[in-house]
Amino acid sequence: MFHEKHSKLARPAGALFYLFGEVRELVGGTTSVANHVKGSAYGVLARNLDGDSRIHGLPLRLASLVFFFDRDLMLADPPVFRVDSETVKRIESSDLCLVHLAEGRRDDALTRQEFENFLEWARTRPDLAPKIVPIHLVGISGDDFGRLRELGIDRAVWSPSSNMALYGQTMDVGAARQHDFTIALGTDWYPSGSDSLFDELRLAKLLVDQGLVSGLDPDELTPMVLEAPAKILGGHLGTLLPGAPADLVVIPWKGSLATSVESADVDTVVLVTVAGKPLFGVTAIMELLLDKVYPSPVRPETHAYGFALSQIWTEVRARFPDAALPEPLGERLYPRLQRP
Repeated sequence: MFHEKHSKLARPAGALFYLFGEVRELVGGTTSVANHVKGSAYGVLARNLDGDSRIHGLPLRLASLVFFFDRDLMLADPPVFRVDSETVKRIESSDLCLVHLAEGRRDDALTRQEFENFLEWARTRPDLAPKIVPIHLVGISGDDFGRLRELGIDRAVWSPSSNMALYGQTMDVGAARQHDFTIALGTDWYPSGSDSLFDELRLAKLLVDQGLVSGLDPDELTPMVLEAPAKILGGHLGTLLPGAPADLVVIPWKGSLATSVESADVDTVVLVTVAGKPLFGVTAIMELLLDKVYPSPVRPETHAYGFALSQIWTEVRARFPDAALPEPLGERLYPRLQRP
């Protein structure tokens, strides 16, 4: 999936955090990210969809908003729900806008107020509302999804790992599917989200199996990391056709597509390409595809990169002389998950 949010950290600490996130997404098979560091990607990492389309290469103008309403005013007493003109301009100039919405418990009054005020705004801008793809929607249920759909909003991003860690609840995905929402799975930010979409998928399956998420068939989960993101972003994404973006993730085959995806992990990824460029994979395969590969600092006998990590981290290490080359390979798992 393409969803990733990070705090606004002061540089250079922010640079280290963002770069770590981009490499982590790449080795986990994610080829596009959103709400990352503007103008980043260094020409070799995952596509940064917040950037200029001439840089990320997709026919898409995407905006992402962590807060739709002014955060400080919303937390005032009494709360004020104001959309600033810059937010509106960003939506007007985009094809899609990812919005963190109703990210709070269903019994939280402020979350309900936020949602109702969002609906009120959306009714006044029927030209902009269909562009919005909400993220989270933890604080709503039932007919609330129908109210969104009436406004032309029928896509959303589900981040169960982060939701359960922060709120003990997650999106009422069953209700969303009853209203024909297209739901994509996303990892959310690193402190509370999964290490990779593979882990996120396993957690989603665990929640369904344990009855903590109802109204959802387990067979609907795998498409949430494959077809759904491509459908949301549009174009020729998710297809193997001439002229389509050549973003590929190769994983071991385990007898069926669902089993293969559920069994995959960052340690078993065979190959990741972005725009046809091999960027990470098993060393032997990378050597067949590239004249030069760069060994993995942590696992030099198994995986290699199509670029030099040291080049990316030069500026950061100049400011942090003691910083080691971080290589995120999914060592931290959600506590309740077990690798297959």
